[in-house]
Amino acid sequence: MVKIAIINESKEVYNLAVHKIENYHKLRGDTVFMSTRADAWSRACRKAYLSAIFTWDLPKLVNDARMLKDLGVEIEIGGPAATYMHDYVFNGTGVEPHHGIDMRFEHVQGEFQCTFTSRGCPGHNCEFCLVQTVEGRKMIEYDDFNIPVGKNPWMCDNNILSTSPRHQQLVV
Repeated sequence: MVKIAIINESKEVYNLAVHKIENYHKLRGDTVFMSTRADAWSRACRKAYLSAIFTWDLPKLVNDARMLKDLGVEIEIGGPAATYMHDYVFNGTGVEPHHGIDMRFEHVQGEFQCTFTSRGCPGHNCEFCLVQTVEGRKMIEYDDFNIPVGKNPWMCDNNILSTSPRHQQLVV
């Protein structure tokens, strides 16, 4: 049993990835501490995952990662913001952030507030969008997606209309 810290630096929104990482480690029998900052619990852990959805959360992520790294905690960094601003995160922490979707956790089952039934973008090339950077250009359709639960569950597919009619029917 390992003590794991999972830090959601983008606390304003639900972060599906950190909840999947939490389920993954709980299923392995690890002790998991969830937080929105590097607090006393995370300092006592052997490993910490840090995730940022938004780029404006990266300075806090970098500071938390440095502090935990200096304490000897093993660090993994991910999320859309870390993928998009890879060099900023690496230069600030010395930790290579995960690029894109982490397939170790993509198919973890559990009760989550949201889900993705597909990933990717076939090439719309919207200048403001990160989907191709984070998820890739190839459309991937999942048949084994979790059904979202909770007060306001939602689907997060970025390009549902680019999926096959069969997949759209499955989702509906």
